[in-house]
Amino acid sequence: MTRLATLPFSMSRKQDEYRTGSVTSTRETVQGVLHLEGAVLRITWRRAVRTDHYGAMDMRSDQDVEEVRHVELPLTALGRAWLREPRWLRRFRGSRLVLTATDLRAFEGFAGPEGLGLEHAGRVELRIAREDRLEAAEFLAELEMAQAQRLLDAGDP
Repeated sequence: MTRLATLPFSMSRKQDEYRTGSVTSTRETVQGVLHLEGAVLRITWRRAVRTDHYGAMDMRSDQDVEEVRHVELPLTALGRAWLREPRWLRRFRGSRLVLTATDLRAFEGFAGPEGLGLEHAGRVELRIAREDRLEAAEFLAELEMAQAQRLLDAGDP
């Protein structure tokens, strides 16, 4: 039985650079979708980078939006996946879906230098909007069922 599950996610990073007489603030935002189809997890995303320059005499903003990119991961590349609920102060920001890899090369196209350049190549944390928490729990259940089905089809205990 083919399983189809989809879950939107987002990520963001911010970096500020202070120099004498100027400030440069860079905000990177990633909007994406996880799509589970059979024994493959497809990650599709688009990254936007906004750079604000504040100087003594001028202010300007630059926006760069990349093309949509995607990677396909076999379920054998995924280790554990879980939903990390926020602490009470961050409850309004949403939850985090945490994906771990069975091999550091698994997320290379998404997290590595060719992708988003994330800090840890074997663990990815994706922000799930507060209104999508139930959808995230359903997605995790579908992911676990697909992994169990893969093991049954392979004849593993």
